Amino acid sequence: MSNTANTEHRLKVFNHGKAPLRIFDIKTTCAACTIGFMPPERAVIPPGGESHIEVVFIPRGVHGFFSHKTLTIYSNDPKQPALMVNVKASVDPEFALEPEEIDFGTLQKGEIPQKTMYMY
Repeated sequence: MSNTANTEHRLKVFNHGKAPLRIFDIKTTCAACTIGFMPPERAVIPPGGESHIEVVFIPRGVHGFFSHKTLTIYSNDPKQPALMVNVKASVDPEFALEPEEIDFGTLQKGEIPQKTMYMY
């Protein structure tokens, strides 16, 4: 994903139960993520219905990383009142170097090696 613009995703939530599903709270372990406000009409999902949770990643100058974080959805589900959802993100680097590593090998004293590295 871009390292300069917010990225939004809608996470669908389904109710396969026989009673209304009430979402009380949503927490994230990602400091760069925000969870969109769920108005009451979206926070109560009728049996057989669906809703969505808006997740927004705000890079704030974070560049080039891969991350595993968790969203925890708290509800009135008697079997699973806290549902953990794994979230993975790959943020584009600000620039790239090619090759990523340079090996100068074994050098003799006084030898001056030369290698080329490109920055994109």
